Amino acid sequence: MPSAHDSGGGQDRPSTATHKALLDAIERVCRTDGTPTITAVAREVGVSAALIHNRYPDVAATIRTLSGREKRDDVAQLRAALVKEQEIARSLRDENGALLADLRALASVNETLRQELALREAAEAPNVVPLGSRSRAPRAVGPSEQDPPHRA
Repeated sequence: MPSAHDSGGGQDRPSTATHKALLDAIERVCRTDGTPTITAVAREVGVSAALIHNRYPDVAATIRTLSGREKRDDVAQLRAALVKEQEIARSLRDENGALLADLRALASVNETLRQELALREAAEAPNVVPLGSRSRAPRAVGPSEQDPPHRA
């Protein structure tokens, strides 16, 4: 298994041998599996997928490109789709607000019409006498219904 780091001077940089082994592994995985993945290439070389992500970003980008999953393109497409969906949501919220205002106005008109109809139905009831009309004779008040005498 190739070393992940060169042994010269304790410097922390990727090994050229590991880099070459990873590129060769990409070719082998493409031939056997068709579409390479970072996990499959890491398994082929005997390293972790995290090592490829962290130490060999160019190899990870190559694998993503070959597998049709370029991260930057995906992020850009997702952001564009998010912006589009946010605009649609904003438009729908505006439309919803306008429809709610229309509904409130219609509810107010409906209540006014309901009250007017109730008054008209009450006025047309057989036991209702209009106040301005004297079509019925006033009722005679009997002695028991008269005001009682007041004491001074």
